[in-house]
Amino acid sequence: MDIKTKRTKIIDYIVEKLSILEPEKKNANRYKELLSKMNDTEFSEFMQNIKDKKYQLHIYMPNMKSNLQQDNILACAKSIGLQLFEQVWLTDTVTGKKYLTPNKYLVVQLPVRRVQQYLLHKMSIPKSDRTTDMLTGQVVNEDQSSAMSQIEIQCLFARDLKATLTELVKVRGGDLTAYANLKGQLEETGQAYLNAIDPSTTPRSVVIASVFLKGMMIDNNLYETM
Repeated sequence: MDIKTKRTKIIDYIVEKLSILEPEKKNANRYKELLSKMNDTEFSEFMQNIKDKKYQLHIYMPNMKSNLQQDNILACAKSIGLQLFEQVWLTDTVTGKKYLTPNKYLVVQLPVRRVQQYLLHKMSIPKSDRTTDMLTGQVVNEDQSSAMSQIEIQCLFARDLKATLTELVKVRGGDLTAYANLKGQLEETGQAYLNAIDPSTTPRSVVIASVFLKGMMIDNNLYETM
């Protein structure tokens, strides 16, 4: 089999499998165009990199525009002989005995990102809570005791800690009215409840963002005054 025939066969195979995975064929057409433009040397190096696991065929799915469907994923895996579900050997933590699960489970490699900095490591003892930023309503400078990153917020949301997020990001994160209500409860009774705080209040940063946009003649509904 000559080189040209081999190239055609490989490209057709990749396009076929990607078309099963994504019927819209955006990724299939992208790789078909990419591989067809390569000369024999470039194509050979590309295939060798895949063989040596230095490169993998990547699937690009624009967020909120395209989605992979479960049936298509299973069909593509079956077409290439990829077993996604396996019985798993588990070790009993008490007896140390190993046993094979009766049911098959999905076993895949997933990227995991560890949070580099935890909230506990960023905490300090503030002098007060009086120094606030006029644009965000959040405490700043020496009165700032801690901060939260987007990754930390996502971790809390993934654990369904919505009440915790409401307190940390909204009530203590720049909603001056809600925070005043929270402090009032603590001073009067020694305890506070989120459900006793008016839910219609808005963080200062949202109000300012709305004002800035309207100042640019961009109407918005970030903040609606009654």
